[in-house]
Amino acid sequence: SFAADRPRSASPGAAGVASVVAETWACLAADPARQGVQVVTSIEPGCSAVIDPVELQQVILNLVLNALKAMRVSGGRLSIRAWTRPSQADDRSTWNSGDAASGEVVIEVEDTGCGIEPERQALVFEPFVGHRWTNAPKDGSAGTGLGLTVCNHIVESAGGNIALRSQVSVGTCFTIILPAVRSTNSLAETAAARR
Repeated sequence: SFAADRPRSASPGAAGVASVVAETWACLAADPARQGVQVVTSIEPGCSAVIDPVELQQVILNLVLNALKAMRVSGGRLSIRAWTRPSQADDRSTWNSGDAASGEVVIEVEDTGCGIEPERQALVFEPFVGHRWTNAPKDGSAGTGLGLTVCNHIVESAGGNIALRSQVSVGTCFTIILPAVRSTNSLAETAAARR
């Protein structure tokens, strides 16, 4: 069943990205280094998104597992980056003045794996399709083809979006954009730093 279809609370909560990523690593059965994968994280301090932390962990875990699968044969580098920026919908003058703008959190999960062919990229969020459109080694570990569909549903339900860019034999980067938890202090500090 879709975990995202479980009853939602009236308030989605706040997910501290650094703690969610740390908990995601703890969920892995094996250390990525044993697979020849270097893990690099760069998360802005205090970066928090308006989303249920368990659901964000589900999304990041799925993307990490897919990335590890894409690097199973040759190893590589798995990067997770997160930062807060002004919302693309916010008026820049509002952001700079530190008023009501809440901003957004950008999370990138990038690998140096096998990549996804351009004609297949538009299909990865379709149910039961994604798992057939991968260049990853066929070793019997293919999923159901629902992982990215569920990720997309969770992110969109939280008011965000998820997109990818990929190049065959170079790697794939998934970008998640979510509403940021409003923090008057952090907004004012960011606005002052931008002046």
